[in-house]
Amino acid sequence: MTLIRADQVREAIIDVLEANATIMALLSDANEVREANWGGMEFTYPNYRVRINSITPFEGCYQNLDASVYCFSEEKSSQEAEEMAGTVSNELHEDSFTQDSIRFSHIVVDVIPAIRENSLVWRSECQIRSLINLV
Repeated sequence: MTLIRADQVREAIIDVLEANATIMALLSDANEVREANWGGMEFTYPNYRVRINSITPFEGCYQNLDASVYCFSEEKSSQEAEEMAGTVSNELHEDSFTQDSIRFSHIVVDVIPAIRENSLVWRSECQIRSLINLV
């Protein structure tokens, strides 16, 4: 079995988010869907960041995926960050899709309500669990 690398899965999730008009409508800059550890200095809010938490083999030809989509907002209230997370959840929960030759199935999305990242930024989180396999 060829295991799917974290960078491949992260890129597929980013591509799915960028292809979804409902999710992208909440951003003012379409370039603001990136990996969680992106190290650039120029960016805008609101934005989405994708992190792969773990990928473990499961029953020979599948892998269990645990990933997070962070939803960042610079508004005075947590409303925008929570709307972003709710939208991602509504668009992906219990869905199945294939992106970049990776099949995502049995998707469960848990939303973690917004917390203060720092004095200016709110962060909500969508935890995504899925079975994945190469097609």
